[in-house]
Amino acid sequence: MGYVYLLSTVTPDGMTERFKIGVTKRKIETRIRELQTGNSEPITLLKSYQSENYVKVENLLHKKYLGSKANANNEWFKLEDKYVMSFEKDCEEADDTIKLLLENNPFFN
Repeated sequence: MGYVYLLSTVTPDGMTERFKIGVTKRKIETRIRELQTGNSEPITLLKSYQSENYVKVENLLHKKYLGSKANANNEWFKLEDKYVMSFEKDCEEADDTIKLLLENNPFFN
């Protein structure tokens, strides 16, 4: 069991909010402390979702929001408000799809 989380921070110029979609098996607060050491701006937990399929859920969300990446080399995104608001629902839908595939498709693992 692990967590998919949505974090928020503001760029140093204060003009742009960035969002990180990530995963952890530990307490999310521990992960935030680790990320905070490399970030001069405060990082805030906005939402989280717990699942057995947390890595697969994160992968699907990264694909869904691929066009919103803030930087091609990391997990930070420029998300529209509607995606921030629907994060937990999007996680649940992805998780339901993954469960269905795991139960019914022997080639999906």
